[in-house]
Amino acid sequence: MFDKVKVIEEYKNNFNSNFSEMIEMLRNGGKHLIMINSNSCFIFNKILLKLKRHGFNICIPKCKDIQDSLSLGGFLRKNINNNVFSREILILDFTNNLKYLYDDNVDLVNNINVNRDLFTLAYDNVIIISQQPEFYQILKYAYDFKTCVNYYFDTTKWFCSILSIPIIDLPSPASINRQIFDLRRNVDISNHDYSRLFDRISMIKKYDSSLFSQTYSEINNIEENSVRYLAIYFFIDRIINASNTPNNFDTKKKDLLGINYKLDYNMDICIYIFIKLARFYYNACEYIIAKNFFENALFAIIDSWENPSKEYVISFIECNIVVCEYMEKGNHNPELLIEKIKQKLSINKRNKPEYISNFENAYELLLRESLFHHSYPQHKDIFREIINIDDIDNTLFSIEEARNISLMWEHFIVSDFNTYINSEYEYNAPIYNVHNTILHMINLFVNGYYQDAKQCYKKADYLARSYGLINISMILRKINNNMVFFNHDTTPPI
Repeated sequence: MFDKVKVIEEYKNNFNSNFSEMIEMLRNGGKHLIMINSNSCFIFNKILLKLKRHGFNICIPKCKDIQDSLSLGGFLRKNINNNVFSREILILDFTNNLKYLYDDNVDLVNNINVNRDLFTLAYDNVIIISQQPEFYQILKYAYDFKTCVNYYFDTTKWFCSILSIPIIDLPSPASINRQIFDLRRNVDISNHDYSRLFDRISMIKKYDSSLFSQTYSEINNIEENSVRYLAIYFFIDRIINASNTPNNFDTKKKDLLGINYKLDYNMDICIYIFIKLARFYYNACEYIIAKNFFENALFAIIDSWENPSKEYVISFIECNIVVCEYMEKGNHNPELLIEKIKQKLSINKRNKPEYISNFENAYELLLRESLFHHSYPQHKDIFREIINIDDIDNTLFSIEEARNISLMWEHFIVSDFNTYINSEYEYNAPIYNVHNTILHMINLFVNGYYQDAKQCYKKADYLARSYGLINISMILRKINNNMVFFNHDTTPPI
């Protein structure tokens, strides 16, 4: 299990534990300055309701209240000698009520810093709630204020970026698609049956087990080896990408596994058949099956492939096998996994071409991003690094899909939960469609639209299970549990 998944899985218990610790601090008397990092109005509602249930008197000023006092300092000075106010908990909510009090974060940081002594002179207890960008700006630049804070409460980890450990792909050569195109186009008498069969395969949009059996039977009757391998490749590609429901996905898995894969390893097309199947079963959390297909591809490459970059491609496939083994064991030890990956990539260091080194560095970046839970500043750094990844893919190997998905998530996190749109990539592909739906769900919840977020969750989960992205569906359910936790028994603030 990934560390980040464990974080969101344990979020509810950690939230309650941290809140209990904060309540104990408030009850024990003394003057306390508390900072809460928040990224959803539901979190504010939950905290407010819990404080009220514990009998605390609360003051939540709005922008007008502070503006009427001319400044935050003026507002606090008014209440310094008022014993009634001192017994209240002052909540300065910069995620909602005071969100537009300052033009930018510089003014916010300066005002909080300069009034550091006034907070607890005016009130016994002050809670400052801010969003992630403001929270880290305050910690970084409000030097004097930071020394006065008694307790920090991070409530943002109710979701994580849903990134699987990246798998290095071997994109199919353009020559394969050209051969398929030529077969479909050539309608002379000798190839007429092939042409019709390939056309029927191209029309497969929805998965149907009966159609699968019938088509595969026709493919098996093809006597010419080169055409039969092309047909199997094309058929598997169409079946993997065919739409299905969660109910018939298991049947699709069994049907694909039932194909006779005792193919001629001397034909390169077998390698790409195995890679397609390995990636399909990896996404479906069938790690042993995925590993077996990667091993089949590896044997074929070692035995018959002729290419100057062969030794590097072998190490990349071995990395995929290591990842499958790691996922199958389910023991969370990311540093050990990274060490094993580095060992596989350590071949021929002195003579390694620059494009190979750049690819490996980008791969390790995406690997670490998928394995660990990161703070907001770390997400900003990762986003900058991913944006600057250039020319890491070539015709032999690729991590384009993992890079594109990472870019979507990192941009989303560092840009106030706005989705990323780049016309260079076809984000209408199934896996991008799932991730975009999840991002939309989080955006809705962050902005307080629970019912819409709930419907979006149902859509995202249905799509994930339909496309066979079982790992995504599993993590998505844990995030939904946290959304239910925050929405349950929560009333809007006064």
